[in-house]
Amino acid sequence: MTKQFFKKNKTKLVILLVGFFILSLAAYLRFYKLASLPPAPYWEEVALGYDSYSVVQTGRDHHGHFLPLIAFESFGDWKPSGYFYVLAPFIKIFGLTVWAVRLPSAIAGMFIVIGVGLLTHLLVVQIDSLKYLRQQWGKQFGWWVGLSASLIAAVSLWAVMFSRAAWEANLATSLILWGVISFCFFQRHYSSHKKVAFIWLMSSVGLFAYSLYTYHAARVIAPLLLMILFAEFIYQQLKLKKNQATHGLVSLKKISAALTVISFAGLIFLSLMSPLLINLRRKEVADRFNTTSVFNDLQVIEQSNRLKQEAGNSLAARIFYHRDVFFARAILGRFLKHFQLDFLFIHGDKNPRHSLGFMGQLYYLDFFFILIASYSLIRWQKRIALFLFSWLILSIIPSSLTLKGAPHALRILPSLPVWLILISFGWLFLLNWLGKRTSRFWFNCLVVFLLLIYSIQVAMFWRFYTRIYPVIHSQSWQYGYRQMIGDVRQLEHQYPNYPVFISRSQGRPAMYYWFYTKTDPRRVQAREKIEKKSDLQNEFLTYRNKTFFDKSAVVSSPSIVALTPKELSQSSWQKQFQLITQVDNLAHQPIWLVGVKK
Repeated sequence: MTKQFFKKNKTKLVILLVGFFILSLAAYLRFYKLASLPPAPYWEEVALGYDSYSVVQTGRDHHGHFLPLIAFESFGDWKPSGYFYVLAPFIKIFGLTVWAVRLPSAIAGMFIVIGVGLLTHLLVVQIDSLKYLRQQWGKQFGWWVGLSASLIAAVSLWAVMFSRAAWEANLATSLILWGVISFCFFQRHYSSHKKVAFIWLMSSVGLFAYSLYTYHAARVIAPLLLMILFAEFIYQQLKLKKNQATHGLVSLKKISAALTVISFAGLIFLSLMSPLLINLRRKEVADRFNTTSVFNDLQVIEQSNRLKQEAGNSLAARIFYHRDVFFARAILGRFLKHFQLDFLFIHGDKNPRHSLGFMGQLYYLDFFFILIASYSLIRWQKRIALFLFSWLILSIIPSSLTLKGAPHALRILPSLPVWLILISFGWLFLLNWLGKRTSRFWFNCLVVFLLLIYSIQVAMFWRFYTRIYPVIHSQSWQYGYRQMIGDVRQLEHQYPNYPVFISRSQGRPAMYYWFYTKTDPRRVQAREKIEKKSDLQNEFLTYRNKTFFDKSAVVSSPSIVALTPKELSQSSWQKQFQLITQVDNLAHQPIWLVGVKK
């Protein structure tokens, strides 16, 4: 009986085992030493964690705002509220820890792996040109396609790196991806199961809407992508009507019903989006765009005015040297930078928190698979190509509108599923082409060879990321704050009447202090209007007996002091300082000196 069962379900069991292996691999790459790799929480992660902790404890952020709906003030940069509320239950269950703060992003990364596989499976059903693979894989063709795509997503260095820290963009990417998947299921069930289809449609709208409250770029990407999906659905309904009209099978009533459903979904989306629309001009919504927009580049405006004057301010000059022409050129230039080979495949983003530096955002071989997929889809599946490239373009536009930072791996993260799907299609089209032109033996040899090369790339990434990257880039992640604050706390117990001075040279010390000491948020909220704060970012510069100082501050005597070696060497009171402990980074270089100024 057991033998017959295994023999009958052999293929299904193999698929199940392969799927389990892929998910286990994805989980290992995303959860292994999650709290210490990257080596320390970046200040944005600490802000997300402490404000979420504050909401859990008091219902207010650390500034005292009650359950912010649109955005949290944080460091004056008004972070979208979505990640804070997703994080809240994890903080409640696991406490205020780095692991808890990063956990939602890691889980979102797992959903990206599953989602890429599922969406590739849904799209490949529409491709008839993969005949060889269909014959070889038979009824399980769709499953093998999905597993292949999930495997590519599981080992993607871009996907892994952004799943291992508390990146709001990673959560937004997962929400957008599953919004697309839900809409695909809506289309699939629309003709046969209207109620099931409606549930999927509402799920899609809800996921897209929540992404708006999770990441700034999603506020551009999600509405436009949803409009494309709506338009595609209406187009397919009209096409169906046209094909069936000659047989008298379709009435205008069905088209009207489809338009009604989409209109209702659109209204639901607008209602969920209404808090953003109503507050469009308020700083909670507009501040981020106003501070980073390319349209605030005064050099472009000055260049436009100068050239118009030099040309005599003629009509032609006012047209060709208009500031909008220069802004358009700047935006196009920033847009195209995201397709540079150096960014995508060689060195990646210049920000070490976004890239390894010795590899691009994608693996070297991915370049060829993307080319193969792009050519094949444009030639045989223009509809799929149009959708994927539209998604890709929309995901890069927000980054192109910013003043600095292009190309930027974080801002275009919502494009990641498209890159992964194209790589998956590239593999499939290549395997299909090889299968039709080579013997079974050489086909298997070539597949093993390609998998071996790809595996070597993955191994290179993981070795560098786990062993070398933390050492050379620990300071990019503000490593040392936990150790320094622990040393300061010990001195506070030893010298309870001494004021504390902590340098701001590493950035955001007040937030790190509250995070690592788990300071009661009520105490911080009570000091909101009392303590001294920075003008631009509303960041605490003092808190009770603590001063978070810069070069211009006066450090009183006696006091507990934490500062960098460079700051101590440049101070006029160096001889008055008694060193108690020293904190080194992972490269064994001193980064914090903790002691007492007598």
